[in-house]
Amino acid sequence: MIIGRKFKAKFVDDASRSAYFTFSAAQMLVYNASVEEARYFESFDRKFISSVPRPEIDQKYSHLIDFAVVPWVKSVPSGVYGVGAYLHYQAHKRFQKGLTSKPRVHPIKNADRHLLLTKSYFSIRKLKGQWYELTFGSKSKPGGRVLFKAHQSFEMPVTVYVTCRQRALTVSFNFDDGQYPESDQEMADRLAMMGYEELLDKTLGFDRGVARKIQSSCGEHYELLDIQQERIKRKQRSRKHYQRILARRQKGSQNSRKMRRRVARSFQYESNVRQDFAHQVSHQLASQPGIELFVFEDLNIKGMTAKPKAKYDANGKPLRNGAKAKAGLAKGILSSAWAKTQTYLKYKARCRHKLVIEVPSAYTSQKCSHCGCTAKENRLSQSVFRCTRCQMTMNADENAALNIRQAGAWMVSQGQWSEKKVKRLLRVKSAKPTAHSVTTK
Repeated sequence: MIIGRKFKAKFVDDASRSAYFTFSAAQMLVYNASVEEARYFESFDRKFISSVPRPEIDQKYSHLIDFAVVPWVKSVPSGVYGVGAYLHYQAHKRFQKGLTSKPRVHPIKNADRHLLLTKSYFSIRKLKGQWYELTFGSKSKPGGRVLFKAHQSFEMPVTVYVTCRQRALTVSFNFDDGQYPESDQEMADRLAMMGYEELLDKTLGFDRGVARKIQSSCGEHYELLDIQQERIKRKQRSRKHYQRILARRQKGSQNSRKMRRRVARSFQYESNVRQDFAHQVSHQLASQPGIELFVFEDLNIKGMTAKPKAKYDANGKPLRNGAKAKAGLAKGILSSAWAKTQTYLKYKARCRHKLVIEVPSAYTSQKCSHCGCTAKENRLSQSVFRCTRCQMTMNADENAALNIRQAGAWMVSQGQWSEKKVKRLLRVKSAKPTAHSVTTK
Protein backbone atom coordinates (compact mmCIF):
# COMPACT_ATOMS: atom_id res chain seq x y z
CA MET A 1 0.00 0.00 0.00
CA ILE A 2 1.30 3.42 -0.95
CA ILE A 3 1.39 5.65 2.12
CA GLY A 4 2.05 9.38 2.07
CA ARG A 5 3.88 11.32 4.73
CA LYS A 6 4.13 15.09 5.18
CA PHE A 7 6.23 16.72 7.90
CA LYS A 8 7.02 20.28 8.89
CA ALA A 9 10.64 21.22 8.36
CA LYS A 10 13.19 24.01 8.80
CA PHE A 11 16.53 24.96 7.28
CA VAL A 12 19.68 24.25 9.25
CA ASP A 13 21.30 27.56 8.25
CA ASP A 14 21.05 30.43 5.76
CA ALA A 15 23.38 28.64 3.34
CA SER A 16 20.93 25.73 3.13
CA ARG A 17 18.05 28.14 2.54
CA SER A 18 19.96 29.86 -0.29
CA ALA A 19 20.88 26.48 -1.84
CA TYR A 20 17.25 25.37 -1.73
CA PHE A 21 16.03 28.47 -3.55
CA THR A 22 18.80 28.05 -6.15
CA PHE A 23 17.94 24.38 -6.75
CA SER A 24 14.19 25.02 -6.97
CA ALA A 25 14.70 28.01 -9.29
CA ALA A 26 16.84 25.92 -11.66
CA GLN A 27 14.23 23.16 -11.70
CA MET A 28 11.43 25.60 -12.42
CA LEU A 29 13.56 27.29 -15.09
CA VAL A 30 13.77 24.04 -17.07
CA TYR A 31 10.03 23.47 -16.57
CA ASN A 32 9.16 26.91 -17.95
CA ALA A 33 11.59 26.45 -20.85
CA SER A 34 9.88 23.15 -21.72
CA VAL A 35 6.48 24.87 -21.67
CA GLU A 36 7.71 27.67 -23.93
CA GLU A 37 9.25 25.14 -26.34
CA ALA A 38 5.95 23.28 -26.63
CA ARG A 39 4.13 26.58 -27.21
CA TYR A 40 6.60 27.49 -29.96
CA PHE A 41 5.92 24.33 -31.96
CA GLU A 42 2.18 24.75 -31.50
CA SER A 43 2.24 28.34 -32.77
CA PHE A 44 4.48 27.28 -35.67
CA ASP A 45 1.93 24.67 -36.72
CA ARG A 46 -0.85 27.23 -36.59
CA LYS A 47 1.03 29.74 -38.77
CA PHE A 48 2.56 27.34 -41.28
CA ILE A 49 1.07 24.16 -42.64
CA SER A 50 4.01 21.80 -42.67
CA SER A 51 4.30 18.15 -43.65
CA VAL A 52 6.91 17.70 -40.93
CA PRO A 53 5.19 16.18 -37.90
CA ARG A 54 5.34 18.05 -34.61
CA PRO A 55 7.91 16.50 -32.25
CA GLU A 56 6.47 14.65 -29.29
CA ILE A 57 6.91 16.00 -25.76
CA ASP A 58 10.03 14.40 -24.31
CA GLN A 59 12.19 14.74 -21.21
CA LYS A 60 15.30 16.22 -22.88
CA TYR A 61 16.62 19.30 -21.14
CA SER A 62 20.26 19.92 -22.12
CA HIS A 63 19.31 22.21 -25.02
CA LEU A 64 17.07 24.30 -22.77
CA ILE A 65 19.88 25.71 -20.61
CA ASP A 66 22.26 28.44 -21.80
CA PHE A 67 24.92 28.78 -19.13
CA ALA A 68 26.08 32.06 -20.65
CA VAL A 69 22.71 33.59 -19.72
CA VAL A 70 22.17 31.72 -16.44
CA PRO A 71 25.64 30.86 -15.09
CA TRP A 72 24.26 30.21 -11.59
CA VAL A 73 22.68 26.96 -12.83
CA LYS A 74 26.20 25.43 -12.95
CA SER A 75 26.09 25.12 -9.15
CA VAL A 76 23.09 22.75 -9.42
CA PRO A 77 23.47 19.06 -10.38
CA SER A 78 22.04 18.27 -13.81
CA GLY A 79 19.94 15.46 -12.34
CA VAL A 80 18.16 18.03 -10.16
CA TYR A 81 17.24 20.72 -12.66
CA GLY A 82 16.59 18.04 -15.30
CA VAL A 83 13.58 16.93 -13.22
CA GLY A 84 11.86 20.08 -14.51
CA ALA A 85 11.55 18.48 -17.96
CA TYR A 86 10.12 15.35 -16.35
CA LEU A 87 7.52 17.43 -14.46
CA HIS A 88 6.45 19.12 -17.69
CA TYR A 89 6.23 15.74 -19.41
CA GLN A 90 3.91 14.42 -16.70
CA ALA A 91 1.81 17.60 -16.73
CA HIS A 92 1.42 17.35 -20.51
CA LYS A 93 0.33 13.70 -20.27
CA ARG A 94 -2.32 14.63 -17.69
CA PHE A 95 -3.50 17.40 -20.01
CA GLN A 96 -3.85 14.97 -22.91
CA LYS A 97 -5.99 12.69 -20.72
CA GLY A 98 -8.26 15.61 -19.85
CA LEU A 99 -7.39 15.63 -16.15
CA THR A 100 -5.85 19.10 -15.96
CA SER A 101 -5.52 22.25 -17.99
CA LYS A 102 -2.65 22.95 -20.37
CA PRO A 103 0.76 23.43 -18.66
CA ARG A 104 1.65 27.07 -18.24
CA VAL A 105 4.68 29.10 -17.23
CA HIS A 106 4.96 29.48 -13.47
CA PRO A 107 6.54 32.52 -11.84
CA ILE A 108 9.80 31.97 -9.97
CA LYS A 109 10.26 35.23 -8.09
CA ASN A 110 7.91 35.92 -5.15
CA ALA A 111 6.11 32.57 -5.59
CA ASP A 112 5.80 29.25 -3.79
CA ARG A 113 8.85 27.04 -4.27
CA HIS A 114 8.83 23.32 -4.98
CA LEU A 115 11.79 20.97 -5.25
CA LEU A 116 11.51 17.33 -6.34
CA LEU A 117 14.55 15.26 -5.38
CA THR A 118 15.33 11.78 -6.66
CA LYS A 119 17.09 9.13 -4.58
CA SER A 120 20.55 9.94 -5.98
CA TYR A 121 20.43 13.53 -4.74
CA PHE A 122 19.21 13.27 -1.16
CA SER A 123 19.88 11.30 2.01
CA ILE A 124 17.97 11.05 5.29
CA ARG A 125 19.74 10.60 8.60
CA LYS A 126 18.09 10.03 11.96
CA LEU A 127 19.02 12.43 14.76
CA LYS A 128 17.87 12.56 18.34
CA GLY A 129 14.29 11.59 19.13
CA GLN A 130 11.86 12.20 16.26
CA TRP A 131 14.18 14.57 14.39
CA TYR A 132 15.65 13.68 11.01
CA GLU A 133 18.09 15.47 8.72
CA LEU A 134 17.56 15.65 4.96
CA THR A 135 20.70 16.47 2.96
CA PHE A 136 20.24 17.38 -0.72
CA GLY A 137 22.77 17.84 -3.50
CA SER A 138 25.71 15.77 -4.75
CA LYS A 139 29.34 15.30 -3.77
CA SER A 140 30.64 17.66 -6.43
CA LYS A 141 27.77 20.14 -6.08
CA PRO A 142 26.53 20.10 -2.48
CA GLY A 143 23.28 21.74 -1.56
CA GLY A 144 22.08 22.10 2.02
CA ARG A 145 20.41 20.44 4.98
CA VAL A 146 16.82 20.44 6.18
CA LEU A 147 15.56 19.28 9.58
CA PHE A 148 12.10 17.74 9.96
CA LYS A 149 10.28 16.14 12.88
CA ALA A 150 8.58 12.86 12.02
CA HIS A 151 5.50 12.34 14.18
CA GLN A 152 4.83 9.05 12.33
CA SER A 153 7.05 6.18 11.26
CA PHE A 154 8.08 5.87 7.61
CA GLU A 155 10.19 3.85 5.21
CA MET A 156 12.97 5.28 3.06
CA PRO A 157 11.33 6.97 0.03
CA VAL A 158 12.49 6.99 -3.59
CA THR A 159 11.61 10.66 -4.16
CA VAL A 160 11.16 13.60 -1.81
CA TYR A 161 9.13 16.78 -2.40
CA VAL A 162 10.28 19.86 -0.49
CA THR A 163 7.80 22.74 -0.56
CA CYS A 164 8.22 26.28 0.77
CA ARG A 165 5.12 28.49 0.85
CA GLN A 166 4.06 31.33 3.10
CA ARG A 167 7.11 30.93 5.33
CA ALA A 168 6.21 27.28 5.92
CA LEU A 169 8.59 24.51 4.84
CA THR A 170 7.33 20.94 4.44
CA VAL A 171 8.87 17.62 3.40
CA SER A 172 6.52 15.10 1.76
CA PHE A 173 6.99 11.72 0.11
CA ASN A 174 5.32 8.36 -0.58
CA PHE A 175 6.52 4.85 0.17
CA ASP A 176 5.22 1.29 -0.13
CA ASP A 177 4.78 -0.52 3.19
CA GLY A 178 4.36 -3.87 1.46
CA GLN A 179 0.80 -4.37 2.68
CA TYR A 180 -2.11 -4.62 0.27
CA PRO A 181 -5.43 -3.88 2.01
CA GLU A 182 -8.87 -4.82 0.77
CA SER A 183 -10.54 -2.83 -1.94
CA ASP A 184 -13.79 -1.02 -1.23
CA GLN A 185 -15.81 -3.73 -2.96
CA GLU A 186 -14.05 -6.49 -1.01
CA MET A 187 -14.75 -4.69 2.28
CA ALA A 188 -18.41 -4.25 1.25
CA ASP A 189 -18.71 -7.97 0.49
CA ARG A 190 -17.17 -8.82 3.85
CA LEU A 191 -19.52 -6.49 5.74
CA ALA A 192 -22.56 -7.84 3.85
CA MET A 193 -22.00 -11.23 5.52
CA MET A 194 -22.82 -9.73 8.93
CA GLY A 195 -26.48 -9.02 8.25
CA TYR A 196 -28.42 -5.78 8.66
CA GLU A 197 -28.90 -5.72 12.43
CA GLU A 198 -25.27 -6.56 13.25
CA LEU A 199 -23.93 -4.15 10.65
CA LEU A 200 -26.20 -1.35 11.90
CA ASP A 201 -24.49 -1.47 15.30
CA LYS A 202 -21.13 -0.97 13.57
CA THR A 203 -22.25 1.92 11.34
CA LEU A 204 -22.06 5.69 11.73
CA GLY A 205 -24.06 8.08 9.58
CA PHE A 206 -23.28 11.75 9.04
CA ASP A 207 -25.41 14.70 8.04
CA ARG A 208 -23.59 17.80 6.83
CA GLY A 209 -25.04 21.28 7.15
CA VAL A 210 -24.24 24.93 7.66
CA ALA A 211 -25.63 25.35 11.18
CA ARG A 212 -23.99 22.12 12.37
CA LYS A 213 -20.98 21.36 10.23
CA ILE A 214 -20.99 17.59 10.72
CA GLN A 215 -23.66 15.75 12.74
CA SER A 216 -23.14 12.07 13.52
CA SER A 217 -25.84 9.49 14.18
CA CYS A 218 -24.47 8.87 17.70
CA GLY A 219 -25.50 12.39 18.74
CA GLU A 220 -22.13 14.16 18.48
CA HIS A 221 -21.56 17.12 16.20
CA TYR A 222 -18.24 18.66 15.15
CA GLU A 223 -17.61 22.38 14.90
CA LEU A 224 -14.71 24.78 14.78
CA LEU A 225 -13.55 26.09 18.12
CA ASP A 226 -14.89 29.46 19.24
CA ILE A 227 -11.38 30.93 19.27
CA GLN A 228 -10.85 29.73 15.69
CA GLN A 229 -14.10 31.29 14.49
CA GLU A 230 -13.22 34.55 16.26
CA ARG A 231 -9.78 34.63 14.67
CA ILE A 232 -11.21 33.92 11.22
CA LYS A 233 -13.63 36.84 11.57
CA ARG A 234 -10.75 39.04 12.70
CA LYS A 235 -8.70 37.97 9.68
CA GLN A 236 -11.63 38.73 7.37
CA ARG A 237 -11.99 42.24 8.79
CA SER A 238 -8.25 42.82 8.41
CA ARG A 239 -8.36 41.47 4.87
CA LYS A 240 -10.96 44.01 3.80
CA HIS A 241 -8.80 46.75 5.27
CA TYR A 242 -5.69 45.49 3.46
CA GLN A 243 -7.60 45.15 0.18
CA ARG A 244 -8.74 48.77 0.36
CA ILE A 245 -5.14 49.87 0.97
CA LEU A 246 -3.93 47.61 -1.87
CA ALA A 247 -6.36 49.24 -4.29
CA ARG A 248 -4.67 52.61 -3.65
CA ARG A 249 -1.11 51.31 -4.04
CA GLN A 250 0.83 51.64 -7.25
CA LYS A 251 1.01 48.34 -9.12
CA GLY A 252 4.44 46.74 -9.04
CA SER A 253 5.71 48.85 -6.13
CA GLN A 254 7.29 47.46 -2.98
CA ASN A 255 4.35 48.61 -0.82
CA SER A 256 1.94 46.86 -3.18
CA ARG A 257 3.83 43.56 -2.86
CA LYS A 258 3.88 43.86 0.93
CA MET A 259 0.12 44.36 1.03
CA ARG A 260 -0.45 41.44 -1.32
CA ARG A 261 1.49 39.19 1.04
CA ARG A 262 -0.64 40.35 3.98
CA VAL A 263 -3.81 39.54 2.06
CA ALA A 264 -2.43 36.12 1.12
CA ARG A 265 -1.54 35.31 4.73
CA SER A 266 -5.11 36.04 5.84
CA PHE A 267 -6.41 33.53 3.30
CA GLN A 268 -3.75 31.02 4.29
CA TYR A 269 -4.85 31.06 7.94
CA GLU A 270 -8.43 30.09 7.03
CA SER A 271 -7.15 27.30 4.81
CA ASN A 272 -4.91 25.98 7.57
CA VAL A 273 -7.77 26.01 10.10
CA ARG A 274 -10.10 24.09 7.78
CA GLN A 275 -7.41 21.54 6.96
CA ASP A 276 -6.57 21.05 10.64
CA PHE A 277 -10.28 20.62 11.45
CA ALA A 278 -10.69 18.00 8.71
CA HIS A 279 -7.61 16.09 9.87
CA GLN A 280 -8.61 16.03 13.53
CA VAL A 281 -12.24 15.05 12.91
CA SER A 282 -11.35 12.33 10.40
CA HIS A 283 -8.72 10.88 12.73
CA GLN A 284 -11.16 10.87 15.66
CA LEU A 285 -13.82 9.10 13.61
CA ALA A 286 -11.51 6.55 11.98
CA SER A 287 -10.04 5.61 15.37
CA GLN A 288 -13.38 4.78 16.99
CA PRO A 289 -13.46 1.13 18.09
CA GLY A 290 -16.28 -1.11 16.92
CA ILE A 291 -17.15 1.00 13.87
CA GLU A 292 -16.69 -0.65 10.47
CA LEU A 293 -18.83 1.49 8.15
CA PHE A 294 -19.10 5.27 7.68
CA VAL A 295 -21.99 6.63 5.62
CA PHE A 296 -22.33 10.08 4.04
CA GLU A 297 -25.03 11.49 1.83
CA ASP A 298 -24.14 11.91 -1.82
CA LEU A 299 -23.96 15.69 -2.26
CA ASN A 300 -22.89 17.61 -5.34
CA ILE A 301 -20.71 20.05 -3.42
CA LYS A 302 -19.20 21.59 -6.55
CA GLY A 303 -22.64 22.29 -7.90
CA MET A 304 -23.87 23.67 -4.58
CA THR A 305 -20.95 26.11 -4.33
CA ALA A 306 -20.66 27.01 -8.02
CA LYS A 307 -21.56 30.50 -9.19
CA PRO A 308 -24.88 30.79 -11.04
CA LYS A 309 -24.63 31.08 -14.80
CA ALA A 310 -24.71 34.59 -16.13
CA LYS A 311 -27.96 35.71 -17.74
CA TYR A 312 -28.20 38.23 -20.54
CA ASP A 313 -31.04 39.91 -22.35
CA ALA A 314 -31.42 40.23 -26.11
CA ASN A 315 -28.99 43.17 -26.16
CA GLY A 316 -26.28 41.38 -24.21
CA LYS A 317 -26.99 43.29 -20.98
CA PRO A 318 -26.47 41.21 -17.82
CA LEU A 319 -29.55 40.27 -15.80
CA ARG A 320 -30.02 39.29 -12.16
CA ASN A 321 -29.13 35.65 -11.50
CA GLY A 322 -29.27 35.44 -7.70
CA ALA A 323 -25.48 35.32 -7.27
CA LYS A 324 -25.52 37.45 -4.10
CA ALA A 325 -28.15 35.30 -2.45
CA LYS A 326 -26.20 32.13 -3.18
CA ALA A 327 -22.81 33.57 -2.16
CA GLY A 328 -23.59 33.34 1.57
CA LEU A 329 -24.63 29.68 1.32
CA ALA A 330 -21.57 28.79 -0.77
CA LYS A 331 -19.30 30.53 1.72
CA GLY A 332 -20.82 28.59 4.60
CA ILE A 333 -20.42 25.28 2.78
CA LEU A 334 -16.80 25.91 1.82
CA SER A 335 -15.89 27.00 5.34
CA SER A 336 -17.32 23.73 6.73
CA ALA A 337 -14.69 21.55 5.01
CA TRP A 338 -17.25 18.91 4.02
CA ALA A 339 -15.28 17.41 1.16
CA LYS A 340 -11.93 17.56 2.97
CA THR A 341 -13.27 15.69 5.98
CA GLN A 342 -14.80 12.95 3.85
CA THR A 343 -11.65 12.59 1.72
CA TYR A 344 -9.35 12.39 4.74
CA LEU A 345 -11.66 9.94 6.49
CA LYS A 346 -11.74 7.68 3.45
CA TYR A 347 -8.00 7.04 3.27
CA LYS A 348 -7.59 6.90 7.06
CA ALA A 349 -10.42 4.39 7.34
CA ARG A 350 -8.99 2.26 4.53
CA CYS A 351 -5.72 1.92 6.45
CA ARG A 352 -7.80 0.48 9.31
CA HIS A 353 -9.83 -1.85 7.01
CA LYS A 354 -12.98 0.28 7.34
CA LEU A 355 -15.33 1.44 4.58
CA VAL A 356 -16.67 4.89 3.68
CA ILE A 357 -19.67 5.02 1.32
CA GLU A 358 -22.26 7.48 0.03
CA VAL A 359 -26.02 7.03 -0.19
CA PRO A 360 -28.67 9.09 -2.03
CA SER A 361 -29.66 12.18 -0.10
CA ALA A 362 -33.32 12.23 -1.19
CA TYR A 363 -35.84 12.62 1.68
CA THR A 364 -33.26 12.03 4.41
CA SER A 365 -34.32 15.26 6.12
CA GLN A 366 -38.09 14.57 5.79
CA LYS A 367 -38.15 10.91 6.82
CA CYS A 368 -38.71 9.86 10.44
CA SER A 369 -35.91 7.64 11.67
CA HIS A 370 -38.27 5.95 14.16
CA CYS A 371 -41.38 5.00 12.16
CA GLY A 372 -40.32 5.76 8.57
CA CYS A 373 -43.00 8.40 7.87
CA THR A 374 -41.90 10.74 5.08
CA ALA A 375 -43.61 14.12 4.84
CA LYS A 376 -42.59 17.69 4.26
CA GLU A 377 -44.59 18.73 7.35
CA ASN A 378 -42.18 16.79 9.61
CA ARG A 379 -39.66 19.65 9.43
CA LEU A 380 -41.04 22.32 11.73
CA SER A 381 -37.95 24.47 11.29
CA GLN A 382 -34.37 24.25 10.20
CA SER A 383 -33.34 22.61 13.48
CA VAL A 384 -36.47 20.84 14.80
CA PHE A 385 -37.96 17.60 13.48
CA ARG A 386 -41.36 16.33 14.69
CA CYS A 387 -42.98 13.32 13.09
CA THR A 388 -46.66 13.84 12.20
CA ARG A 389 -47.38 10.12 12.75
CA CYS A 390 -45.54 9.06 15.92
CA GLN A 391 -44.90 12.57 17.33
CA MET A 392 -41.18 11.80 17.80
CA THR A 393 -39.26 15.07 18.31
CA MET A 394 -35.49 15.53 17.96
CA ASN A 395 -32.88 17.62 16.21
CA ALA A 396 -33.38 17.62 12.45
CA ASP A 397 -29.71 17.04 11.63
CA GLU A 398 -29.45 14.11 14.03
CA ASN A 399 -32.59 12.55 12.55
CA ALA A 400 -31.12 12.89 9.05
CA ALA A 401 -27.88 11.28 10.24
CA LEU A 402 -29.85 8.29 11.59
CA ASN A 403 -31.64 7.92 8.24
CA ILE A 404 -28.32 8.02 6.40
CA ARG A 405 -26.94 5.40 8.78
CA GLN A 406 -29.90 3.06 8.20
CA ALA A 407 -29.76 3.52 4.43
CA GLY A 408 -26.03 2.77 4.28
CA ALA A 409 -26.26 -0.35 6.44
CA TRP A 410 -29.22 -1.63 4.38
CA MET A 411 -27.50 -1.10 1.02
CA VAL A 412 -24.30 -2.85 2.11
CA SER A 413 -26.09 -5.75 3.84
CA GLN A 414 -28.27 -6.38 0.76
CA GLY A 415 -25.34 -6.17 -1.63
CA GLN A 416 -26.83 -3.12 -3.38
CA TRP A 417 -23.81 -0.88 -2.94
CA SER A 418 -21.11 -0.76 -5.59
CA GLU A 419 -18.06 1.45 -5.93
CA LYS A 420 -18.86 4.67 -7.72
CA LYS A 421 -17.00 5.19 -10.97
CA VAL A 422 -15.75 8.75 -11.36
CA LYS A 423 -15.31 10.10 -14.87
CA ARG A 424 -12.85 12.98 -14.98
CA LEU A 425 -13.50 15.60 -17.60
CA LEU A 426 -11.64 18.78 -18.44
CA ARG A 427 -13.74 21.80 -17.52
CA VAL A 428 -13.73 24.54 -20.16
CA LYS A 429 -15.03 27.99 -19.35
CA SER A 430 -17.74 29.25 -21.67
CA ALA A 431 -17.22 32.59 -23.35
CA LYS A 432 -19.30 35.58 -22.38
CA PRO A 433 -21.90 36.24 -25.06
CA THR A 434 -21.93 39.54 -26.86
CA ALA A 435 -24.80 41.55 -28.26
CA HIS A 436 -24.16 40.11 -31.74
CA SER A 437 -23.94 36.51 -30.54
CA VAL A 438 -27.27 36.48 -28.64
CA THR A 439 -29.99 34.66 -30.50
CA THR A 440 -33.62 35.59 -30.04
CA LYS A 441 -36.64 33.52 -30.78
